[in-house]
Amino acid sequence: MRRNFPSAFKTDDPTVKLEEVTVSGGDATERGADKFARVKKETTASTNKAGTLSAMSATVTRTVTSVSQPAVSPEDPSAPTITAGLAEIIVSWNGKKSDGISNFTAGAFDGAKVYIGTSSGFTPSSDNWVHSLNFANGTNQVSIGVGTVIDKTSGAKLAYGIPYYIKIRTINAAVPPVETTTSIASSPTNVTVEKLPASEISTGILTAGNSITAGVSGGQRVVMSGSVAPLIIYGTDGTTELLKYVTSGTTGSLSIQGSGTFSGNLSIGSSNAIFKAEPATGIWLGDATYGSAPFSVSTNGVIFIVLFLFIDTFLYPIFLSHWSKTNLIYFGSLKKVIK
Repeated sequence: MRRNFPSAFKTDDPTVKLEEVTVSGGDATERGADKFARVKKETTASTNKAGTLSAMSATVTRTVTSVSQPAVSPEDPSAPTITAGLAEIIVSWNGKKSDGISNFTAGAFDGAKVYIGTSSGFTPSSDNWVHSLNFANGTNQVSIGVGTVIDKTSGAKLAYGIPYYIKIRTINAAVPPVETTTSIASSPTNVTVEKLPASEISTGILTAGNSITAGVSGGQRVVMSGSVAPLIIYGTDGTTELLKYVTSGTTGSLSIQGSGTFSGNLSIGSSNAIFKAEPATGIWLGDATYGSAPFSVSTNGVIFIVLFLFIDTFLYPIFLSHWSKTNLIYFGSLKKVIK
């Protein structure tokens, strides 16, 4: 820092360089009515380029005032609240003292440390300190996501399906800061992060990575993906494919292992190249309309088949029916055809 020197220290010789040096000094803190002051006492001297030290100056007293409050003992905080979010624990705190209403004394708060454990009796330490709440007398909110390291020594990470406990402690503005000895537990005391809470599901499109699996990993499950086999249902052994849909270009095929019950109508094909089955009517093929189909079986057991017999230039339609266990074969009207 460049300063003006007393006249006794000045010289007109341009070869002389004056430098101020502090030879001794001290400080003390005094408190005024509404502010704090730091009093600094110094004695100085100067040297020239040859290193010759001048006579000591008189002691100079400098007072620097500040409205800053000195650090006071840290005060216990109110209890934070915790909730389970989507793949995270959300910690909220109102920034108040232990009664939940009073503000912190100036200088008593410089932050609140968030600690996490897997039992209600866990001890907060530098290993399980995962976050800080920075606002005194105001709203704070932080989140601890799945995969966050929650124990620096073991390397354990926040996981799904495990109850976690949260505690906080405050620190004051001292250097180094002083931490409260009382750990304040959250409300509720613990929370469990589920893989996909029902509250997070809404109507729309669910987007995932390569696939979505529902069920037991390596066991009975359903897998949906964007591969050539977009849908597979596995049995309890985890390997048997009970149902599998495979795509090929613009078409696909469905394979089913085992039996099942289908309660609706079934239609395969279209127009006259069709097979249909309806519980209320029967089964038929060759025509989309049951009454016009060349083959049908009604629900009460009537089999209807149309055969054509060529004799010379005539086509004879032959109708075969089974009704009440009586075999009946008859010829219909003759139809002349051109060979």
